[in-house]
Amino acid sequence: MEDWKQVESLYKQLLCDTAKLLTAKMSPPSNIFFHEVWKIQLELARSAASDDPFVGNLSKPMQEKIQKYWNKCCLVLAIAVAMDPRFKMKLVEFNFTKIFGEQAPAYSRVVDDGIHELSLEYLSLPPGLCRRWKHC
Repeated sequence: MEDWKQVESLYKQLLCDTAKLLTAKMSPPSNIFFHEVWKIQLELARSAASDDPFVGNLSKPMQEKIQKYWNKCCLVLAIAVAMDPRFKMKLVEFNFTKIFGEQAPAYSRVVDDGIHELSLEYLSLPPGLCRRWKHC
């Protein structure tokens, strides 16, 4: 029974709201997904540093796995957030500060450079390739 109490505590602490969003029938937009993955990372970091050995030992492997995932998709998700007029780069910079600490400006610069590269690539397209968009 004690194990179930610990699992319930861990679930409530880490995954409850995020699990609901990520397992919904419709996929969340990338800007929402970015925020949810960010929240998972923060919660796992807090849990990995927990005084409770059960929570700490269980959280550390999960933290390593989410970090692998984050490293693969961070740039794409951050660009989507930065291009959302409601958030722009301020949200990316804020989240990166919480995740990466002193290394945050370097990660933010990668996102900024990625946006500029996308813009240049878009501008270099011949007009016939982008007929779907009215402004081409």
